[in-house]
Amino acid sequence: MSAKDQGLVIGGEPRVDLLPPSIREARRTKSVVRMLVAAVVVVAILVVAGVGFAVIRSVSAGVALSVEQNRTNSLLAEQTQYADARSISRQIDEAKIALALGTATEIDWRAYLEEVNATLPPGVTLTSVTVDSVSPADTLPAAEAPLQEDWVASLTIEATSLTVPDVKTWLENLEGLTGFAGVAPPVTVSGTPESGYVASIQINVNDKAYTLRFQDEDGAE
Repeated sequence: MSAKDQGLVIGGEPRVDLLPPSIREARRTKSVVRMLVAAVVVVAILVVAGVGFAVIRSVSAGVALSVEQNRTNSLLAEQTQYADARSISRQIDEAKIALALGTATEIDWRAYLEEVNATLPPGVTLTSVTVDSVSPADTLPAAEAPLQEDWVASLTIEATSLTVPDVKTWLENLEGLTGFAGVAPPVTVSGTPESGYVASIQINVNDKAYTLRFQDEDGAE
């Protein structure tokens, strides 16, 4: 057989490993230990970085919370300063509402009687006026006749005249009164030429006669 067939290498470099197996095992062990130490160091670095990041986030959140608490305390302090002003403003609003409700059925009777006096025919003089009106808590009076208008106040008037008064003209003049809601029958005239005559009449007034002095444009204060 030739040298090629026998797998021989001619002229190769001779090598001999004289190290005992224990030394070779120790070298492999050191390599593994170094890798493990490196891995532990990397893990430790990651843990420290994570802890540091968490601490920074915690401190930042604490600072933000403290800022918001200070802001809240400041707002509460400002609200306390204006508490009296808000209380006074609320009392004023309540007083305005009470005033509007209390005067909701107010009629300027002085001005209204001047209107009534202006309707009198010549020679007739007012001698007695009795006013009957509803308050804000009262219900409207029920109509006494089928065609009678709703009314919120009435005036029972007596007028005197030396001659028989012109009642027809007076009734026509009364129709121009503010809030005129009709005349409640009967209209009476009594007297004599010697003593003079007395005319009695009851005028009904509707809510158009209300002054509404303390009402806003929507009808409420």
